[in-house]
Amino acid sequence: MRSSKKQNSDVQHSLRPQLQWLFVAVLVMMVAFIYRNAFSIPFHFVEVDGIQNNIVVKSPSMFIEKMLTLKGLAQRPLSVLSYTLNYAVGGEDVFGYHLVNWLIHVLNILLVFVIARRWVRLPMLATAIFALHPLASACASQLFGRPYSLAAFFMLIALERLSRPRAPNQNFFTVKEIAIQSALFVLMLLSKQSFVFFPVLVAWHEWKLRHFKLASMLTRNTWKAWALAACTLALIAAFCLSYASSLKEPAHIGPLDWALSQLGNAVWLPAFYILPFQLSFLHYLPYYDSMAHPDVLIGIALVGFAAWVTWRYRTSHGWLLGAMLITLLPTNSFFPKNEVIREWRLYPSLAFFALWAAELSAPIFVVKTRRYLAYTATAASAIYLLSFAVTIERQNEHYQTPVGLWLSVLNSYPNFADAANNAGHFLLLADHNPKEALKYFLIAQRIDPTIAIYAENTGRAYAALNEFEKAEAERKKAKAIFERYGVHTFASGPDK
Repeated sequence: MRSSKKQNSDVQHSLRPQLQWLFVAVLVMMVAFIYRNAFSIPFHFVEVDGIQNNIVVKSPSMFIEKMLTLKGLAQRPLSVLSYTLNYAVGGEDVFGYHLVNWLIHVLNILLVFVIARRWVRLPMLATAIFALHPLASACASQLFGRPYSLAAFFMLIALERLSRPRAPNQNFFTVKEIAIQSALFVLMLLSKQSFVFFPVLVAWHEWKLRHFKLASMLTRNTWKAWALAACTLALIAAFCLSYASSLKEPAHIGPLDWALSQLGNAVWLPAFYILPFQLSFLHYLPYYDSMAHPDVLIGIALVGFAAWVTWRYRTSHGWLLGAMLITLLPTNSFFPKNEVIREWRLYPSLAFFALWAAELSAPIFVVKTRRYLAYTATAASAIYLLSFAVTIERQNEHYQTPVGLWLSVLNSYPNFADAANNAGHFLLLADHNPKEALKYFLIAQRIDPTIAIYAENTGRAYAALNEFEKAEAERKKAKAIFERYGVHTFASGPDK
């Protein structure tokens, strides 16, 4: 990595710190304007059972009974507590929930800026990407994304401490600092379990940027520090085992298929970060079960190349790309469940993507002999970020109703049977439009005829239209499907 003196010179090349903080203040006001229509988005999908109808959220006594146990401590109790406090203050009024989500995102923006001033040459660009990126709306607009943004808040505090200037080979891991980092790590896990990657992230930072070797770290640290670290890791291991055991039963696909799917989806994931497209609340990525599939082979090549870059370059480029890969490791939890990806799982990696994208862009902006390149790059960046802001506003409009939400998912994934079924369900239930609902139920059946609930819902729509013979035929079909396929409620994937 660059020397501290050179790095500080690069970071401060354009604006004084006071003007940079003014830029961040203006950026926060922009975020407030962009998300102005998010504060009325109702409870959706898992949020209905997870927050609105959750007795643990509604009753502090039930929270104590259910969450302050070994099993409860492995189920993000700190995030659930924040929802409980929201309910105690405002009941089911969604404004308070959205306000807390938005404030957490703003705090993360400030932390990213502080870290960016130490790690990259264009801290303002990194901060703007993180603040305005549509992926951030998965936590800022969607209520059930809070565990990820809250855990990311504690992660960024820990990284801010790691990024502070220190002398070459200075011993950072004193008893005090290990205690602080351990406490922040525990807070991450109590917010969201998948942040188990953090110790790996710390080790990666120390090896990549600080050039610490294990042998020197062992000789430099006191036995008290190592004893504290060992106790912390033992507690974390117990926590992870408790969490993993609760997820073993609902797993729908095997570990090998899950691993192949993760590699195959590596082809699709870069678009989540690079393209300013409208998010669809929930993503229906392909499911792979063959090593010979072209997507899997390309994914292996991409992951291998990224791993080589992270290992080869002992600079901020290698560190940031590696950190991004580390945060993506537990994207689909310990045990594979299905191929659906919720965008909030990508929020932790967004901070590293923003820093990496800014550092990659830096050579264009700092060229002094060709100012027109810097001006062109600045204008292009402004347009790019503006497109991010526009997509956030549009998607928040779609999220105002359940029908709009599921239609936006279906627009992104026309072969997503569950999205079609859910759109039909809400058209029938909320909009009292059985004719339009029938269209989507039939689409769901066409995509996947092995799921009984789709035929059952089609029968409900026909009954609402007073076409009782067709309704009865659909009910018989649903019974036959159930007898043949059993309780099958989710399609196996669009590209198995």
